[in-house]
Amino acid sequence: MNSKIDPGEEPAVVTGSREQLLYLLAEAAEIEHTLMCSYL
Repeated sequence: MNSKIDPGEEPAVVTGSREQLLYLLAEAAEIEHTLMCSYL
């Protein structure tokens, strides 16, 4: 088993509840829409 951590690897996101998951998904969608507008 390899115990080295890749510096480019992102940490896992652990959600505690369905509401928290929905909040995180909404935040991610808002970030995506903001970035999309800046590229257009």
